[in-house]
Amino acid sequence: MTGTGDTRILRWRGILSHYRERMRVLAALMILLISTSQIFMQMGFVAVMPPSAEPFYLILTLLPVTVGSLLLGPIAGTALGLATGGVLLAHSNVMPLDFHEMLYITPFSSVVMLAVCGFFSGIFFALALRKDPPTGKRIRRILIICIIVSWVYSIAFALNALGTVITSVVEVYTPTMAEETASAIFESHAQAYAQRMGDVWAQGWADAGLMAVICIIVDAIARYMRGYSERAGVRSVFGIWLFYVVVLVFTLTSAVSFVNTTVGERLEAEASMSNEVNYLSLQIDEHEKRMLDFGEVLDEFQGDAELTVDQIDKIIELGDPASGLLDGYNVASDGLVIIAYDGLVRVSDDPRLETDKPLSDYLRDEILKAIETSVATGRIQRILYDGVQIPEAQAQPAFTDIEIAYLYARTIEGDTIIIIRPSSMVYKDRPDVMWRIAFTTLLTLVAVFILVFRLLNDVVARRIDETNQALAEITAGDLDVRVEVTETREFRSLSEGINSTVDALKGWIAEALTRMDSELAAARSIQ
Repeated sequence: MTGTGDTRILRWRGILSHYRERMRVLAALMILLISTSQIFMQMGFVAVMPPSAEPFYLILTLLPVTVGSLLLGPIAGTALGLATGGVLLAHSNVMPLDFHEMLYITPFSSVVMLAVCGFFSGIFFALALRKDPPTGKRIRRILIICIIVSWVYSIAFALNALGTVITSVVEVYTPTMAEETASAIFESHAQAYAQRMGDVWAQGWADAGLMAVICIIVDAIARYMRGYSERAGVRSVFGIWLFYVVVLVFTLTSAVSFVNTTVGERLEAEASMSNEVNYLSLQIDEHEKRMLDFGEVLDEFQGDAELTVDQIDKIIELGDPASGLLDGYNVASDGLVIIAYDGLVRVSDDPRLETDKPLSDYLRDEILKAIETSVATGRIQRILYDGVQIPEAQAQPAFTDIEIAYLYARTIEGDTIIIIRPSSMVYKDRPDVMWRIAFTTLLTLVAVFILVFRLLNDVVARRIDETNQALAEITAGDLDVRVEVTETREFRSLSEGINSTVDALKGWIAEALTRMDSELAAARSIQ
């Protein structure tokens, strides 16, 4: 390939190359807005759980980048990949809503790889479509390109995850560690991350299929609109633009509502967790007073040879180190609540946690570190949570068991209060809220679409039709027709201009006829 050919391919402007620059810029902004909204609405990565196969993730952030490359070319596709990757990276650091996003999104897997996919998909589309092949060849070539791009990203994503595994092993590895121990640690981390990645094989093919379907549909619509724009009326053009605006407004409104709902429910959960810790702190203070009473009761009963049943019950009640501290708490509604002393479980609302057992028997090292950080800073920590570890069942957590959770801990006179609430609990009301907002917004926008379209028809399109009808009659020779569209200043000016032109034309015709009659009369007189 020559240098000129390389430049031509790089400068390919996509299948929208024949559109005006304004339309291309609007298309790029629309794609960027959709990809940004997709990320903020937790739709960048969608878990798919087939009933009889291993679950996997659909990486939907690839869709807008690939479509942008098809519509606008490799340079615009690269820019969209950079922008989408930057938004994804920022979101994963500031407000991740999925463990997949929290674990595996790095500068390489977001900014770098999305830009690379945008660039090469644009190059491939340029090579395949710039000579405008027939429909059958277009479909086959688009399918092959989508398969290549999907697998390039899937392999790179898997390698990025492997790098994360190696990094996590390096963090815990020490030179004095035995080879068997290091090997066991690596194997454990590798199994955990592989479990969390899902079926990469299914992911690659599913992404490719979805990308191909969307790209083929977009290509067909773009080719149809190329000829349609030349024969479309004002109603059709306005309706298409209005539809674009409605889609953009609905997408933007849904994304903003999703973010507001998410932030609101998280702040509400953080305030609730803080209040629960304050309440339990008071309970611990009360417990300390009861322990003092317990000492006094022991002194009182010390000399008694025999104790009554009531006296024994009172001693048991006062002497129970966990008596009443977590009455009314349960894991389903309050999350995991633990009160520990010196690293040992004192009491928990999860009955599987035994008293006086080390916290390390039930919680992973990352969670124990988060507890220390929360105690030291007084701030709620975001963690990956797969439930408590039960020594009798040490299997790797299932794909669906892992989620982001929020942890808050505080130490009161030696007792550490720990509350862990998974995101499924924190955001339990979000689906209902979002459905209501989306449904209300959609109904409102549909009503606006209908009203604006009717208004356009009544105020503009119908009057244009009336004016065109009058012009058609005038063109056919009826110069007595008058244009009577006078509802607005613009149409009144147009009507007056057309009527004045017709009147002048009638005058010229009458004058010409008079002159012709005079000339004919003069000719007859000469004869």
